[in-house]
Amino acid sequence: MSLRSLRLLVLALGVVGCLSPGTLPAGDEKPFRQYPEMPEVLYYEGFETSANSWQKGKLEADPTGNPRNHCYKLDPIPGNNEKCVMSFVELPLNIPGGIPTGEIHVQFSLWVDNNVAEMWAKLKNADYEDKPRPGKFGMWAPLSLPLTGFIKDRKPPPKDAALRQLEITIKPRDKGKPLNAYIDDIIITAGAKPMDVLGRLLALENKRKDLIRAADKEGYTFNTQIQDVLQTMLKRSKGRRKPKTVMVVGASGKDTDELINGMKESAPKVKALGFAFAHGDLPDNSVLTGLDDMRSFGLYCANKAEAEVAVLVLGYADALRPGRPGDNVRVVLERALELGYVPLLCLPAEPPGADKTKLDGFKNTLVNVCTQLGLPWLDEGTCITRIKDVKDPKDAKETKPAKDAKDAKDAKDAKDAKDAKDPKAAKEAVKEAKDFKEAFDNKELSPVGIQCVATVAAEAVKHLDTYVFGRK
Repeated sequence: MSLRSLRLLVLALGVVGCLSPGTLPAGDEKPFRQYPEMPEVLYYEGFETSANSWQKGKLEADPTGNPRNHCYKLDPIPGNNEKCVMSFVELPLNIPGGIPTGEIHVQFSLWVDNNVAEMWAKLKNADYEDKPRPGKFGMWAPLSLPLTGFIKDRKPPPKDAALRQLEITIKPRDKGKPLNAYIDDIIITAGAKPMDVLGRLLALENKRKDLIRAADKEGYTFNTQIQDVLQTMLKRSKGRRKPKTVMVVGASGKDTDELINGMKESAPKVKALGFAFAHGDLPDNSVLTGLDDMRSFGLYCANKAEAEVAVLVLGYADALRPGRPGDNVRVVLERALELGYVPLLCLPAEPPGADKTKLDGFKNTLVNVCTQLGLPWLDEGTCITRIKDVKDPKDAKETKPAKDAKDAKDAKDAKDAKDAKDPKAAKEAVKEAKDFKEAFDNKELSPVGIQCVATVAAEAVKHLDTYVFGRK
């Protein structure tokens, strides 16, 4: 730590020492419920808002042809001699987790062709499994499985088991033919059968569609779990923050000023009215910037500003730090929750020529941290592609105007010359790659990129104001 940072830290501790996070009132912890209005529902996924929690498969339209419904297609297992298909999900809570085993049911809708030999539904990490048989082929049919039917060593899971993964695997009868299998409306209930609550649950889901946001679509993430965590945090802090006050922290002082100006400019356009956007003031009256300052003085500055929300923008350089930079970010986020303000973490975009391995590892770590803590986050790359209305190229290298498809090597939709036979389409792909490049300067956000992030950040702040703070 530098001498300047040490001096500032001493000053900050003198001001906020009496407001240590440990002095915040501790409320009674309630077990996690995805739907507080329906505590009998332990887990549900209908794939109409996001399929990010499921892995080894892909989101697809309903195979029956209904364009308004979506489902999840199971993927082949790589290297599997039996040509099985499977998918799995990490559950947000332990099963049974203290609930009597006989009270829990697992149900999902299945569409599968008639090329089925065997099927397994497993609960891990202990490999309790059931072997249901599809009731119908070529059409949707629900499969309801009591937890007592999931067996290991001839016994169902005990009440205190902590199973966190649900896996569905299907083995084809004919290995030479592809097996098509889709799942939908996965529901786990306690104290009620899934079919008895599914109707009310779907009605509740329809009401919640306006609340859900996905980082790969709107540029920031928000869901009912985040809403529940943040509203619980606000109750503990007893609303000690100044309404509609937003502290903005960029990777540098210049970035911070541009972010504030961009959010002020964008706020009226997204109907985010009445907000005060400002930087954080350090004890020596300099501006709070960068990850080091966020960790050392974020608590002090947020308390001084009485901010309800802090927009924390990370840069590409943060991903290249030695050691485990994600740990520093976790500390910043945990302290924000303890003090009682909402951190909106902005994950860096992938600039041209980036170290993709390090950047992806850094971002994946932070997405997992935000998910575990129940916090929103914003993706700077999606902000750029959405606001500039371009596609994100794999590698936006310097290119000359495209005369034919061969010139569009760096665009996502032109993997090679065969993919872009239309010269006009090739030129458009190259133009979009150049438009994307404009958002960066020396691998960090340019003023153009900062404006894109500021626009979406203003939308996210407005969304938090509506669904966390309850203001219309």
